[in-house]
Amino acid sequence: MKQHIEPPKDSKLPQLATVLNVRKMRDVFRNYWAAMGAADNLQIIGCNIERVKYKPGKNCQISYQLEFVDAKNGKIFQQLFFATVYPEKQSQSRYQKALRQPLVQPQIGEPVFHFPALEMVIRAFPNDRKLHGLQQVLQPEILSQIIIPDALNSAIGEHRHIEKWQHEVVHFVPEHVCTVKVDVQLGGNRPQTESFFGKVYYNDEGAKTIENMRRIWDSPLQKNGTLNVAKPLAYYPQWRSMWQCGLPGGTLLDLGFGSDAFMKMIPKAAEQVAALHRCELQNLPEINHKSIAEKLVAVQQMLEKTGFAKTEKSAGLVKQLLNQQPFLSKAPVVMLHGDLHLKNFLTNEGTVSVIDLDSLASGDPVVDLGSFIAGMLNMGIQKRLSATQLRKVIGLFLNAYQRASSLQIDSAKLRWHIAAALLTERVFRAITRQKSTINNLPEYLVILANDIASATDAPGIFKSLSSFPGFSSQLWEGKPFLSDYMA
Repeated sequence: MKQHIEPPKDSKLPQLATVLNVRKMRDVFRNYWAAMGAADNLQIIGCNIERVKYKPGKNCQISYQLEFVDAKNGKIFQQLFFATVYPEKQSQSRYQKALRQPLVQPQIGEPVFHFPALEMVIRAFPNDRKLHGLQQVLQPEILSQIIIPDALNSAIGEHRHIEKWQHEVVHFVPEHVCTVKVDVQLGGNRPQTESFFGKVYYNDEGAKTIENMRRIWDSPLQKNGTLNVAKPLAYYPQWRSMWQCGLPGGTLLDLGFGSDAFMKMIPKAAEQVAALHRCELQNLPEINHKSIAEKLVAVQQMLEKTGFAKTEKSAGLVKQLLNQQPFLSKAPVVMLHGDLHLKNFLTNEGTVSVIDLDSLASGDPVVDLGSFIAGMLNMGIQKRLSATQLRKVIGLFLNAYQRASSLQIDSAKLRWHIAAALLTERVFRAITRQKSTINNLPEYLVILANDIASATDAPGIFKSLSSFPGFSSQLWEGKPFLSDYMA
């Protein structure tokens, strides 16, 4: 069972204390199955919260992975359910609307059901109200007769005998995107296995993504081996589904944070970011100081509404960051990844590839760098990583990026973007996703962002980290932050 932070006290959604408690919800589902008369055959032995999306005062969406055992044969299997809870007297009409949508029968239970006492509407995967193409893409006939042949033709350019194939859902964000992996085993004189990944979107962003990927794939940087990305294959507008080749290897984080293998790959990851920043793509959405300012104000309003952090400190920090914007005005504009973190780098046999190109944008390169570092610091706090390792990783990454890029990084500007990303990305996600290994994470992140924004050559970030569990303040006394990375 994943640990989630203390449920917010939301007067519009008082049921959050129940629906975010896996033990209570396990009992709620057990009672539902008993009332249906299915408890004698199917017993719920596990309940896990996979994902949360919380909109203060409006609704909360929770994905539950239930584990069942068949009382007759002892077989254990799982079923994903995703539910939305609403304010009082708002769920009944949504339940009735859900019943009128196209539905497929899941392996267990009904496609849609309703817990009135919790104002909760529950859907069984894959009955998503916005991912209209998901049910079709998961059909074996469509995979075997359309998607797999198209993918093989684009990937290897020839017809090959298919021995067998299998698929699995590897990532699912209800009402937003679902990622499917397909492994195809080819026979003949040259047996091999090809892997493909497909995404089903709730909107038409997949069409833009594959067009951008095709332009990157055709770029000189990709052709000469400087930039490593997955090969785009096909887009199916009728299902809003985009497909690409799989890349071998695992994520950078799979190597183990701070391990020798991990540290060897960090400079190569930075080089990939520098190469991505040199790609020239037009008509990308822009990330600028106006758009960041709007997010800073929105996060402050969310903190005031939810009370997850001392709002006077966060308000002062947001005001400080907004007042500092003029000095940020002059900046180069490059193509940004837009969602840079350790899991979006794949490593294989000494090479690094960058993946997940859905969020490409244009803007100052330090937007990507600040976001990447903010993500590592957030992980450092939650996983109580060694402060020494954090400093080494940040230093390796920035030094390698600086060598590979012709752009000069201003450390004051970088600190601003780290602080802003801690608020607009990490505090925002800590609240809306309701997931953390420690309580008070939003408040810790605000304190950390404040120290970084206020630092010059002081220990800044690392001095602040010493106040959190697992860090030693003595490691960072007298050591400067960032300026020594810019040599």
